[in-house]
Amino acid sequence: MDALIILVQNPTTANDRPPALRVFSDLQLLKLKTAFLEDTIWTCAQVDGVDLKAAVAPPERAQLVTRAVNNLHGRFPRRKVFAELPQRMEIVTQPVAPLDIRIRDVLSHCFAAGYERIMMVSGYNPTLTKMTLSIALRELRRKQFVIGPTIRGGVYLLGMNQDHPELIADVPAGTDQAYRVLCEQLEEAGLDWAELDLWYDITHQEDIEFVVRDINQYRLTGDEESGKATEEVLARYLDQEKEGSAG
Repeated sequence: MDALIILVQNPTTANDRPPALRVFSDLQLLKLKTAFLEDTIWTCAQVDGVDLKAAVAPPERAQLVTRAVNNLHGRFPRRKVFAELPQRMEIVTQPVAPLDIRIRDVLSHCFAAGYERIMMVSGYNPTLTKMTLSIALRELRRKQFVIGPTIRGGVYLLGMNQDHPELIADVPAGTDQAYRVLCEQLEEAGLDWAELDLWYDITHQEDIEFVVRDINQYRLTGDEESGKATEEVLARYLDQEKEGSAG
């Protein structure tokens, strides 16, 4: 059995938000993160042969996943993959804790449930492609780990086919050191891994520009659905900015 976990990140305050998100009000940020999550689930739901799970903390944030799933169910009622999504998506609730602890615990939970291969992505990957996830799953059938590095040294995807809580516990998840430390840990333990193409986290202003660029590219190639929720929220925000400037 294979599982694909969407990690919904911890709530943030105005002071500890990534720089890219500090320009948004609390309400705008909530709408934007819900859109990121919806688009991430949209992509993950189309990967064949995996059980979908969303890890959320604290438990009351499960409503974000439920809202995103229901939105997709409503947008695509005639597409089987989305019609079945409310039943297919399992929400795993966790207490608020550092990301490395949450990652370690949900991976151990899934391996204990009998899964042979597990992949995990952040819930804020609105432009990640189905092809990337499919390649990661294929690589995980021949390697012990799969890593998706970000351009700043983080990790946007982690896949493994055996539980290694001692390795995960020492990786500074959510930082620009995560990729380097993880690779050092794997090399020291004698484990092999495959690397995916570079991608990005949404942590700096230019990352929002990457999101807009990728969505525009999808539209140019005839893809009208990837990143749709994010596109709509960003368009409303930009319209409000224009109206404010004109006033």
